[in-house]
Amino acid sequence: VIPGELCVMINVVLDAQDKVNKLCVLPEADDPYKYQSKVDQCIKSALANMQTFLINRYCTVLEGVLTALSRYDEGSLTGSFFSFTRAITSKAVNAVNSQFSAQQQAKPGAELAITYVTFVRDNIESLHEKIPDENFLCNVCDSWYQSNMSMINEFCTDRIENKLQVYQTVCLITIIKKVFRTFQLHGVLTDTLTSNTYDKIKKRLHLEEAAASISGANVTCGSIDELDVDNDAMADIDG
Repeated sequence: VIPGELCVMINVVLDAQDKVNKLCVLPEADDPYKYQSKVDQCIKSALANMQTFLINRYCTVLEGVLTALSRYDEGSLTGSFFSFTRAITSKAVNAVNSQFSAQQQAKPGAELAITYVTFVRDNIESLHEKIPDENFLCNVCDSWYQSNMSMINEFCTDRIENKLQVYQTVCLITIIKKVFRTFQLHGVLTDTLTSNTYDKIKKRLHLEEAAASISGANVTCGSIDELDVDNDAMADIDG
């Protein structure tokens, strides 16, 4: 998603920020630091723009995921169709699973969510490999996590009058749990992780879990309250 050239540009600007005191000094001038504040402000503005660009590019992927989930909306023609086909698929998987041990069984229902979580983890690792500045990376992770929560909360709020389909609930719970854990491992603070937006999403998914349970549906990803403790990319999904 992010071209390598952009990471090089970010590193150049970060290096310039570290050396701004040396770059902007005019030893023979009456005011040797005359341009330092202007250059420093210019560098900060450039870094802010680059960070915004990164977050916007990353968020287009989540936007695609949420658009895909919107096809399952209750009351829509596509929602009825996709829910019907997914129910058939789930029954087929359960039939196959009955022939295997628990370790060999497939875990259906969150393929889209797992794909997105993998994308998040791979790109965070890529940023850490290409950009050594921890402060910049922490700011990116903070903003990216908050943007994730805002977009998911908006998705839920737009459907406040309708219940979510089971597939939507499973995917959102999976994303929330694993994204929370991923950003926690990469230094995002607890106050940021457990924001009001996160709490709103969690309360909504609690209701959807309860509704699914009453209807007899199987929420294959586990409860939103169950912590995701895997340190490897998809250990609990593969295992």
